[in-house]
Amino acid sequence: MPQIEIVDAKKDDHGEGPVWLDREQALVWADVYDDPSIQRYEPATGSYCSTPMPRITSCLAPRREGGLVAGMLGGFYLLDDSGDSTLLVNPDLSGQELLNDCKCDPAGRFWCATLSRDMKTPLGRLLRIDPDGSWRQFDGGYLTGNGMAFSPAADRLYVADTRSETVWTFDFDLAAGTVHNKRVFLSTLDMLGRVDGATVDSEGNYWCALVDGWAVIAVDPSGKIVERIELPVQLPTMCTFGGRDLDVLYVTSSRRRLDEAQRASQPASGRLLAIHGLGARGLPAAAFAG
Repeated sequence: MPQIEIVDAKKDDHGEGPVWLDREQALVWADVYDDPSIQRYEPATGSYCSTPMPRITSCLAPRREGGLVAGMLGGFYLLDDSGDSTLLVNPDLSGQELLNDCKCDPAGRFWCATLSRDMKTPLGRLLRIDPDGSWRQFDGGYLTGNGMAFSPAADRLYVADTRSETVWTFDFDLAAGTVHNKRVFLSTLDMLGRVDGATVDSEGNYWCALVDGWAVIAVDPSGKIVERIELPVQLPTMCTFGGRDLDVLYVTSSRRRLDEAQRASQPASGRLLAIHGLGARGLPAAAFAG
């Protein structure tokens, strides 16, 4: 039976974007909005620290040369180990559009889905940022671009629109860095919760956090739900595999939309959860080549 550990780290307002740094054997994630910061946790030692950030920070990926690349308010930034940030590029972001969810492909390009800040206007886009800072748009019309993940063979890209209750999959051409043949992979219209952040395991199953659904689920490549893990939080936001054997599923969560009574009844809200004993393993996170 899977076992859920509540990690001894600070309670986030809105935790997001966890990524496992295999070289450092550490997990990093963001607390996005009011007091933006990047959290770092080393499970082998229990070491934890929090680094304040100067602006909204929503998604993270490792860099091949060390440090991180981050989607932040105003664009994509390169972060050094101290948290100092240098703007790489602002891909024509309006005041109503926010970088939201990201993954690097194996060639070292940074892919990001954006959201409309009012959650009502379909401004969200699917963007690719190259190591030289150039960028290209591949899709648009999202309310809340989210749930990005590449298949193990990097021949499929998954992208969710949380507010539209849909996950799409694209065929992905790794050599060219392009997507095509967009189609529906999963709809959440008839289930509790909506797909937020996601990852893929070594067998190609798509693991996603169901915000407002109190759970994470695994969906096989055909679109069939094959596992559901109930959680002690209403608002799980994203999941990723980590640990020395990549067999622990880490889940960030939010308490931002909860009232005081809900927060009192969900003491784990805003905490980082670690799910052990799933019998699934993740894949090493691809790093940005810039």
